[in-house]
Order: sequence, then C-alpha cells, then structure tokens
Amino acid sequence: MLNKIKSGLSGLLVVRTVKVVEIFHWKLAIFHYFVMLSILGYVLGYAIIYNKGYQSRGPVVGEVNAKAKGNAYYSAINGSLQIWDEYDAIYPAKEENTLFITTNWLKTENQQRSTCGWPIGKKSENCTVVGCPPVGISLGYGISTGKCLDSGECEIHAWCPLEKDELVNNVLDGIQNFTIFPKTSVIFPKFNVPQLTNAKGEKPIMGVNLFTIEEMLHKAGTNYSQVALQGAIIFVNIDWNCNFDQDPQNCLPSVSFKRVDDPNSFSVGYNFRYTKSFQSQLSNGTWIQHRELNKVYGIRFVFLTSGSAGKFDVVELLKNIGSGLALLGIATILTDLVILYVAPSRDKYKDHKFERLNSSMDETSPLLSQTAIYSKDNK
Repeated sequence: MLNKIKSGLSGLLVVRTVKVVEIFHWKLAIFHYFVMLSILGYVLGYAIIYNKGYQSRGPVVGEVNAKAKGNAYYSAINGSLQIWDEYDAIYPAKEENTLFITTNWLKTENQQRSTCGWPIGKKSENCTVVGCPPVGISLGYGISTGKCLDSGECEIHAWCPLEKDELVNNVLDGIQNFTIFPKTSVIFPKFNVPQLTNAKGEKPIMGVNLFTIEEMLHKAGTNYSQVALQGAIIFVNIDWNCNFDQDPQNCLPSVSFKRVDDPNSFSVGYNFRYTKSFQSQLSNGTWIQHRELNKVYGIRFVFLTSGSAGKFDVVELLKNIGSGLALLGIATILTDLVILYVAPSRDKYKDHKFERLNSSMDETSPLLSQTAIYSKDNK
C-alpha cells in the first residue's frame, strides 16, 4: 500500500524548469527576430505612438445650444404667400440639445367643445346599418353619445370640427436654406483646463460651426425633398478629440450627421400636435373657449456630444511598455512551436529540448546529497 502511495506521489512531485538550447540555424533565427520586431513595431508604432499610449485619457461633458435663422414660405391655393420665419417654424422655441423645425403642417381652426359626427371606419359605412358604439366609449377623437346622425355618422363629444385624418401637402419652401449654429460648450473634468467652445472668432464659419439644413441632410444621406412631407430625425454628433500636450484652445470638434428614423417603416419621419387656446364672448356675456389645433411635420435634430482628451502620463507610458515587453515572450513560444512541430529535424530538437533529471535525497539532510543525471548528450 505504501509503495503505491509513493508511486502515485512520484508522478506529481515533479518540478519543470526552462532549459535554454542554442540552435545555430539562420532561418529559425530570422523567423524569431522577425516576430520580435513585429511585436516591437506594434507596441511602439501603434500602441504608444499612433494610439497615444503615453497619455492618460478623460471623457468630455458638454451641452449644445442650437440656433437657427432663415425665412420660408407657403403658397396657398388662392395664390397668397404666407411667410414663415424661424419663430414660426421652430416649435418649441427652446429645447435642451435638440431642435425641431417645421417642414409641413395641418391647421384645424376654431375648435370648441361640442358634439359632431364621427365617420365609422370606411367612408362607405353608415351608422344606420352597422350602428354606433354605446355611450361613453372612446372613439379616438372623442366620446360616443350612442346617437346615429342623419349624415350616417355617429355623434361624439369632442373638439369640433374634427381634424382631417390625412396627410396633406403644405410643404414650406425655403426651410432647406435655413442655417443652424450648434453652439457647443464642453469641459473635461479629469484635466485642469478651461471650458472649451466652438464659438471662436468673430463669426460662425460655414461648414465648420455653421450649416445649412440642406447640407446637414446631404451629409446624413438624404435631401429636403425626401423628408419635407413627413419629416425625419437626424442625429448630429459633435466629437471632441483633444490633445492637451498642446494648447487646449487649438482643439476644435468634428461634426457628423446620421438619419436614424426608418424611411421604410409604417411610421415614417417625425410629427406631433400642439394647440393654441383663446376665448370669445357671446352676445349674452358667456365666454366660450376655442382652440387652434396644429399638426406639424418636420426635422428633429438631436445633438450629441462625445469624445475624450489625452495628456502625457508617465504611469500610462510605463504600463504600455511593460505590456509590450511581456508580449515579446510570444516570439519564443512561436519559434518553439515551429522547432518542435514544423521543422524537418524536429525529432532531433526534441531530444535536446527535453531532459529528465532523477534526484535522490539523503534522509539526514533537507538538501540534495547526490544527484544522478541522465543526459542524452552523454550517452
């Protein structure tokens, strides 16, 4: 039993060390140094120089205040010209990091709380045939009274007259020529540098911090004629990539544009409704509340701030150098694999690479008292 235990332990109590074997073979040497130089080129050229591995990096925090200017117009059926400036086209007037500008609109005027007819589904359907929903049922625009009108429509409590549920073509011409100035202010909390902004110089520069809507749409892969009817959602990414080893005031952002709504979906573009309320007084002195319902289609610009900054840091440099030195071990591993499994004389190399050393211990000493060495070189 004791012999079995000793035999089992003898297979586990083994120490393996690295043996250095010098092989005079110019092809293997060239391969080995080629791998080492490739790793050094990656570490020094890409990780440290190109990717600025000698810098510590920190994120950006900022906000965008977008300003738009321009004039557009709508030609009515009667030939009259209706002018829209930025105060008419932009609603709401102020949003955080976003800007909506109207391109198409539908106005339902002089609505008041009353009862009116609601068409049932298809226009050919008549409530005298299919009936009306019970009292109190919501029918989208209002609440059913349960009555069927002579017109064949069901009566509802609602803001009357009802809005026409159809896509109209009241496209504003000239919106594409509006200019937008996305004023950006950012800070880098990790570094002790002053606040940066893209509002430098005496005035905005076209293509740098001032853009026409047509230019923005073009860079997003579309144009005004494609989005004017139903609108679109455009992401505007303002990317700050700064090098604080140089003057921070020389850092300017790059701007990119992307359309994010799906033009092939059942819900294309962007639209919403808003109301303007007012009151009128009847001859008997009673006040009646009215409202104007506006459904607007347009382009919603969403401004995003991204990026980071870098500054020289000895710790980061040493970390990258240390990682690169550790990677040099890959050259030895790859060369060993070639020697042991690919080279024509691999069996000969294996005989020199692996050697077994059997040692016996003196019972009275913790140190090796004698050593029997078996070397294939000394057969």
